[in-house]
Amino acid sequence: MKRLLCKENPVINGYPEYGFIFSLIDDVTVPWVMNNFIEFEVIPEWELFISYVNHNSILQDCPYINNAMVKRNELLQEGVDIARYAAESIAADTCLFLYLDRFYLSGTEEYRLKHYIHNSFVVGCDTDKEIIYLADNFNGGKYSIIECSYDDFRNAFRRNSESIVYNSVLQSDYKGDVAKYLTDIIDKTGEAYIFAEKSDIKAFKTCYPMAHDLKIVGYDNAKKRFRIESYFAKKPVVSCSFDEIRKAYRCYPKQDEIDEIVLLKKVLPERPERIDLKKIVTSLEEYISPSKGETKRDGYTVGHNMFVLDYIHDKIRIIEGTRYRFWQFLYERAMLMEFRVKKLEDMGVLPKDDTFSGQFVRIKKGYLLLRNLFIKADIDGDRLEPSFADIMAQLISGEKESIRRLTELLKAYIDTTGNGELPLEGE
Repeated sequence: MKRLLCKENPVINGYPEYGFIFSLIDDVTVPWVMNNFIEFEVIPEWELFISYVNHNSILQDCPYINNAMVKRNELLQEGVDIARYAAESIAADTCLFLYLDRFYLSGTEEYRLKHYIHNSFVVGCDTDKEIIYLADNFNGGKYSIIECSYDDFRNAFRRNSESIVYNSVLQSDYKGDVAKYLTDIIDKTGEAYIFAEKSDIKAFKTCYPMAHDLKIVGYDNAKKRFRIESYFAKKPVVSCSFDEIRKAYRCYPKQDEIDEIVLLKKVLPERPERIDLKKIVTSLEEYISPSKGETKRDGYTVGHNMFVLDYIHDKIRIIEGTRYRFWQFLYERAMLMEFRVKKLEDMGVLPKDDTFSGQFVRIKKGYLLLRNLFIKADIDGDRLEPSFADIMAQLISGEKESIRRLTELLKAYIDTTGNGELPLEGE
């Protein structure tokens, strides 16, 4: 019997975590959403990776999800059938979040072409047909739900565990010699994954200094060299010495995540959250303020809020290096702001004013236009139209002015009523 725990087309889906959360939340104007999903940040070194400020902890922070964890290696050692385990979890209204090798997952770009380990959500199953349903932004950054057989799911789960460098094993069994560890993994599985500082590897000297996943696809023991597959280099496969890898190796910062399967179950919050107008005002002020600008975190540059858009709007070369997800995020962000404004109007916090709320509708449509223009240029292989920068500049200017006005109206309401938080319905 088929059972699917999540909606297939959540309104917010630029990242799998957002898609998963909004597939569970029936109303996108619940207080937790209203109070959050405002400030965002961009990491230029990660191809202008854009996300909300609480991106890394959003699954843990969401009051509509109960989190629990089990260890991957414990299940393997106990001989647990991961496909049956997933099906039993779905039967208990529980989704899984775990790392899989997409080489085995039909419906992905990597299927039977290359090994690629990434996390995905198990959101359903069909016990009669022995099918697992997975959710993620699989192809081209677009959120979707795909299916795979129980056997393919088992292979994707098991291969993941065998191909990764585990720091505990490195220290206990190989006395820290990561080159020896990698050759043994490759002999066993055909490839290995390592977290490494690519600036320590000559083939990546032209790139930004950054620790990142690297896939080792082979080695020459006589020459003491590895072959690496990576999109950071101009060639699809490059070579480096054993010593370079020893120097570049870093303990995977998400080592625990890879070895953990997160169990996610929809719940109703024990303590319903109120709409916090003061928090919204603070976030809106930060949103349009250049005070944060850019900061450093873990050695990377982090651009904050509208400062990023101000910086890139006329730099077509930088914009053309972005991905679909960047523009989908900006469109969804504007969509949530429109929902937020209309909800506050309906609640009497903001005056009913079609002209004012219409500004946010136009902003949303403007970012949708930019997204579609970007997609068209990408599909056609063309340069972006020169008007793209002009449209973006006008959009940014209009958005700043609308946010300033929204902030003023919310402050006036708080000052007049003394209500920094809105009561729950029925209070």
